[in-house]
Amino acid sequence: MNAGQQTYGLLCQAGLENVQIRVAVVALPPAHPFLRLAIQFATSLRQRIVEGGFLTEQELDDAIKACEVSAQDPGTFGISFLVTQVWGRKPQA
Repeated sequence: MNAGQQTYGLLCQAGLENVQIRVAVVALPPAHPFLRLAIQFATSLRQRIVEGGFLTEQELDDAIKACEVSAQDPGTFGISFLVTQVWGRKPQA
């Protein structure tokens, strides 16, 4: 479930008026912890990746090392998931 994308409809269904939405993708600065997310996934799924034949042990080690170098590079930035802001007005009684 993606709550951010469903919020607009929920507010409309709740009877709010003039419902509006703003969506942004947040830039992640160099060395932001989220830039290591792929590394964390690859590390935790190591056995499945190798046993599934997607990469050899050496290929996975090389890929993780390359990702580490990129994640620590001061010229590397990333982008986040969608961030939503939704608002509306309660109808006059």
